[in-house]
Amino acid sequence: MTTLYIKNMVCDRCKMVVNQELKKLGVHPEKVALGEVVLTENNLSADQQKQIDDALIAVGFERIDDRIDDLGFEIGRVGKLLLGVAGRLLSQNLGFEQFSFDHVVDVN
Repeated sequence: MTTLYIKNMVCDRCKMVVNQELKKLGVHPEKVALGEVVLTENNLSADQQKQIDDALIAVGFERIDDRIDDLGFEIGRVGKLLLGVAGRLLSQNLGFEQFSFDHVVDVN
């Protein structure tokens, strides 16, 4: 069995679309959950992976290599956003001129 991690799956319709796209490619989903698909196939060829990637992108999804890597990126992005908001609030409410946390964390 092979597990695929898929970005942007947020509802039951997403699961249905991903399931249909994989079946069109001759791949056999055993379980489709939000963000994760278990295939009956043990290994996918590079060509199959490319076909899956292209099909998913065409319908608004993206296969990711590792759910943890993607989660880490998202946490870092949200953290930087929160620090930016905190800096703006300090600038506005406490009179600091252009207070910024940019030097504390750099997530690009």
